[in-house]
Amino acid sequence: MAKQQKADVLFVQNSFDLIPEDIKLSVQSIIDVNENKTLRTVKVSSQFPVSKFNTYQELKNKDLSNLGEEAKEVIEKLIVSLKPQYEIGDKFQKVVGLHSFDSQSNAWVEAEFQPLEGVVTLVDFWATWCGPCQKPMEHNQKLLEENYQWEGKVQIVGLSVDDDNDSVQKRILDKKWTSVRHFRFNNGWDKDNFAIQASKIRGIPFVTLLNKHCEIVYKGHPSKVDLKTKIDELIASEAHQERVFEPTQFQKDDKQLEKQKQKELIKNAKEFSQKVKDAKLEGSYEIKIVKEYLLNRGGAKEFIKRTGLQVSYEVNIKEKQQVEALNQQLKETFGEDVVQFTKQVINDPEGAKTRSKEKLQQLFKEHNVNLSYETQRTQSFVFKNGQFVESTRSEDKLQIDKYPATIYKTIVEKFTEFVQQEVQDEEQQESLLELVEQSKSGCQLVVGDQFQTITNYKKIFSTDLVEVKHQQGQILVIDYWAHWCGPCRTGLTKNYKIVKQNKEQWGDKVRFVALSLQSEAESLEFLKTIEESFAHIEYHFPTKENQEDQDIYGVRYIPHYVVVNQQGIIKNVGSVANLEETVNNLLANKEPIQIEQQVGAKPSLEQSQQLIAFLKQVPEEIKEFQPGFEFKIQIVSDVTQAEGQEQLSIKSLNYNYFAREKQVEQLNAYLQKIFAIIPEDQFKGEKEVGKTFDIPYPGGACVLCNQQSGDQYYWSPFKNEFVCAACAEFVDNEKVGIERYKYQDSLIFVNGPIEDLKQLQEIDDYKKGKNLKPEVGVAASQRHSMRCNGCNVNAEGPRYIGIKCRPGKLRGDGYIDYCTGCFNNLRNKNSEEAQKIIKADEAEGVTKDSPYLRILFNLGYYEF
Repeated sequence: MAKQQKADVLFVQNSFDLIPEDIKLSVQSIIDVNENKTLRTVKVSSQFPVSKFNTYQELKNKDLSNLGEEAKEVIEKLIVSLKPQYEIGDKFQKVVGLHSFDSQSNAWVEAEFQPLEGVVTLVDFWATWCGPCQKPMEHNQKLLEENYQWEGKVQIVGLSVDDDNDSVQKRILDKKWTSVRHFRFNNGWDKDNFAIQASKIRGIPFVTLLNKHCEIVYKGHPSKVDLKTKIDELIASEAHQERVFEPTQFQKDDKQLEKQKQKELIKNAKEFSQKVKDAKLEGSYEIKIVKEYLLNRGGAKEFIKRTGLQVSYEVNIKEKQQVEALNQQLKETFGEDVVQFTKQVINDPEGAKTRSKEKLQQLFKEHNVNLSYETQRTQSFVFKNGQFVESTRSEDKLQIDKYPATIYKTIVEKFTEFVQQEVQDEEQQESLLELVEQSKSGCQLVVGDQFQTITNYKKIFSTDLVEVKHQQGQILVIDYWAHWCGPCRTGLTKNYKIVKQNKEQWGDKVRFVALSLQSEAESLEFLKTIEESFAHIEYHFPTKENQEDQDIYGVRYIPHYVVVNQQGIIKNVGSVANLEETVNNLLANKEPIQIEQQVGAKPSLEQSQQLIAFLKQVPEEIKEFQPGFEFKIQIVSDVTQAEGQEQLSIKSLNYNYFAREKQVEQLNAYLQKIFAIIPEDQFKGEKEVGKTFDIPYPGGACVLCNQQSGDQYYWSPFKNEFVCAACAEFVDNEKVGIERYKYQDSLIFVNGPIEDLKQLQEIDDYKKGKNLKPEVGVAASQRHSMRCNGCNVNAEGPRYIGIKCRPGKLRGDGYIDYCTGCFNNLRNKNSEEAQKIIKADEAEGVTKDSPYLRILFNLGYYEF
């Protein structure tokens, strides 16, 4: 064992000829007393300079096979810590493994990028699929267009991490970003490429700014630096950039223990560790002892640290007394001079929450706003795997006066500062900050309130600021949206057509305004596809982040509508079921019909207890229902205190379900048993019944060639037609767009022979889509807005959706879909490749008999 432990030191000593002399190394042994084990590490004062990358590679490639596992792990960590990384002042090195794009010839060629001496250079790492990258690249183009005096003095270089040239080329040409020099990494996001490694890129956009000597003067997010000002400064300067880097200093501890004393301490501390184990703490209580010596090139050891007991703990407040007792025993046993507490954390989440609520109340009180909390308890019974699973949650319901939105941001800043001082744990901070998010309801306008003018937006294709005011006698419809939101894009397309169709009837009596959450540059690519809408909808874009109106009108999810009547009174906030009908009702001075379920008398506690006992029994009528069926019952109670005892009063009973048509009869039979305990009129119920369809099996004659379709075939759910695989998959590459295919509708692929016929039965109707197709003659894209579940690549070609996967209502995480390559593996259902994909996604419902909906062209993730 001793020889194996020394093998790592011997390796380092034999490698000193490759390690620069100014890099110091130390060997540290951390003895974990509780676990009775030692962790060895080799620490470094600094990394290799980037100019010695080749030498580092030589060290990295040294043979480690003769080392034991422990020594090998230490050396591997050492080599990683020595990896060269760019610092301010370093000279930017040549970037290899690239293709460059020539916008004159539209050609891509293999290339390298080397910054030019005497030229200021901005390097922008980006991708077409990265939303936040688009605005900075647009800004790069404008910088070069608007600063003609920079010609020959400045170059801006885009290094794309996209997976393919075509996407980059299309974006460059569509956006006219041709003043920027464009390259793409051959392997996309290539974590092994030195330029990406050395730049320490954790996310994009990421820029590196170089002076005339190719030295780095800035690296990071482009929004954190005024690029124009900085570039102008660099053009005017011949100065070198001083290297900004502070190496780690290995300081000798003058108070370190003597060798023999530390040896005795280690032995006695291991005996004490039994007391820590006997305490059986839920939190952590660690005792460590550290030895560290410098590793000199001559082989001599110089000890710089021999510590006493280093104690760190993090426990809940209920374990405070146990921890304090352990601390006292440690001091008494070993003496206070050898016990050092490096971390002392006693978490008190409930106390922190109480103090945070009191602070928030105080902050609002300073503005004469009353805020209070009422405790509410919710018992939930959720149907899962043939029975109901019970859970209980207590929460504080906030009551707050109305207040102006202008004070909200001030309170957020002060409360955030308080929370960060109160607790260190980030998850707990996030939970406490939700308190101030809830208080936003006091500044939000709701149905029945007077509309307030919206400011800080600019008009499309203009720098002019605009105020969105209500005009007396006019209906105002505001649509908050973003270009990346599929339902938003669908809504805008639908809405402008509604306005166009009603132009003669509505005239100037109705005004539609679309307020984007994103910049104009980020939104234009989509808007140009519905250019006709510019005549019917006003488009405005924010001039600053965190727009105040989004707080006032409660924008959390999009699309988000605000509908204002002729008198300036808000009539709808949030979603609108039928916008055309809503507007027509307002024009006719008809108030929308409010359908509210009349809830009878509140049930007694005794009735609720009977209901709970019933729900805990096996629900015979519905226990066999398959995944996708959803059923939840909630009992909501107000909680008060009286003479030290909790008092519950039932506030409401709620149930909601999503069932298939075939399940409704059995479900109603079960509900009648519930209503026998508590009458139906005492519940608030939400019912949703989903339609389903079955896929016919086996297949029939192909509608195109009249041949039998075979075991593997396609079927149209829209026309009830069979198509053989040969006809369905025939592609005529001489034609364009949808005309390349013999059968142009969306088709479902049946991967026969089928063993489990349930895979073809009771499929959710919405999963077949709407059979949307691009217009004839349009060269529509086959690069779908998805990441393949099999290979995680956004590959080109048809998209295949597993329509029996994730049964039930559409989930927020979308569909299970595959690229053409992974689909071809899946259709060979018994192959090793297919089994690997199936196993990875079997929890989502993928089996070897799964059917797949084929989508030929990308019209949007949810638009097919």
